[in-house]
Amino acid sequence: MGFGVVQSVLVLVACGFGLGQSGQVVLPRALATAQNLYFASNIILIFTLALVKISAALWVAGILVSRSVRQIKGVNKGVFCALLAASALWTVASFFALLLPSVLEDRCMGTV
Repeated sequence: MGFGVVQSVLVLVACGFGLGQSGQVVLPRALATAQNLYFASNIILIFTLALVKISAALWVAGILVSRSVRQIKGVNKGVFCALLAASALWTVASFFALLLPSVLEDRCMGTV
């Protein structure tokens, strides 16, 4: 819950610097600060969602273990591992999807 609060605060601070307003109204320095804060809030959002997915997978595993210890050794263990792998894959893909536009923009502008 704490990460969600931090993410919300970052978005609100970014709005204070001009996020959501027209680019012609906002000063370039304030716009850059707003974009950086919004980028940081997206990273925290992805991290928070990954933690939620992992905790949900652990909750499902806890339910499966409490029903029968024998079941977790077979098919249900595979389902649990698949949930964790899917969560990890989603997290990594989301980070790369978030970082890719900024890397491409830097290369197009000649700053890399």
